[in-house]
Amino acid sequence: MFDRHTGRSGRGVHLGSRTSRSDRGSALLVVLAIVAVLFVTAAAVIGIVVFQQQQQSYARAVTRATQLSQHGMDIYLGELQSDPQYWDTTPTIAGTSADGTWTVVAQHVMSQETSSFETSITAVGHDIASGMNHIIKAQVRAD
Repeated sequence: MFDRHTGRSGRGVHLGSRTSRSDRGSALLVVLAIVAVLFVTAAAVIGIVVFQQQQQSYARAVTRATQLSQHGMDIYLGELQSDPQYWDTTPTIAGTSADGTWTVVAQHVMSQETSSFETSITAVGHDIASGMNHIIKAQVRAD
């Protein structure tokens, strides 16, 4: 109110002199602003790291399930190459590994359009850790 002034009240009492204001309070405001920016930055970095971990976990589960179904498909196609009648004698096979299970089902059907046999092979890989399934379907001809 009376910065840099000496004043007296109306009753003659000396109010005393005041000194000029210091800048110590404004330094505190700058520090608080910097702390707020660093807090927001740290929160954003933590959020990104958590999100990336979830995405990596999902990607690993998809890869494991895909590898399991591909493994089953490769086994079935290998058996089919060595024995062309394999789909008639063994329409379903299954197996396990450390990561999960796989199942392959072959359906051998006579096509009305081409008057030839067509086989649909479906391989399902199941990842135990995540419970995720991955399905691969293929069409195979007797050639």
